[in-house]
Amino acid sequence: MEREEFEMSGEGSIEHAAAARDEFESLAFEHLDALYRTALRMTRNRDDAEDLVQDAYLRAYRFYHQFRPGSSFRAWIFKILHNRFITQYRRKQRRPATVDFDAVAYALDGSEGEPVIAATSTVSRTRHEDSMSRKLEDALATLPEGPRMALVLAYVEDFRYHEIADIMGWPIGTVMSRISRARKKLRELLEPPAVPPASAASLPARKSVVLHAELAGCAETSP
Repeated sequence: MEREEFEMSGEGSIEHAAAARDEFESLAFEHLDALYRTALRMTRNRDDAEDLVQDAYLRAYRFYHQFRPGSSFRAWIFKILHNRFITQYRRKQRRPATVDFDAVAYALDGSEGEPVIAATSTVSRTRHEDSMSRKLEDALATLPEGPRMALVLAYVEDFRYHEIADIMGWPIGTVMSRISRARKKLRELLEPPAVPPASAASLPARKSVVLHAELAGCAETSP
């Protein structure tokens, strides 16, 4: 009798595990591309990014029983990804990260309020946009790791401030201030220096040159 009960219990446990696996996969694989994008920005290396995502998925599955139903699974698994990066991959950064130009440009153009979903353009980028994208990538790479990731989570992955606070392990006030400073720093790096206004003394001189040229042209065409 005890063996039969044990076998029934074992069978039930297997069925429960299979159901939990199916449930986990239905939730987790929806976010695979976003996790890989973020892992690539963290590690700056495609192989390391793939390893980081795999590691995060395995850990998330192992501790799936700790996930609270009704909470954000996306924020939960991103937090695991960030924590695994902190503990295992931070020292492996080798190459510049690839960023979404449209999304981060939206962050620079938007208000100081909490971000909304960034629109992505389906129109082919012009050469000017490609050049700006490279400049943006270079500028973004100069930011400290924490503010850079907070900015990416906000304006590329569309997380809210309270979700970023949970993922990064920061108070929400810290999230807001670091994103604000990161935006300001990017603007300083990307915006061209302001052209000083011409002095009052120089304007008449330039006008006289133009007038002289116009008069010279008129003289040449006069009968």
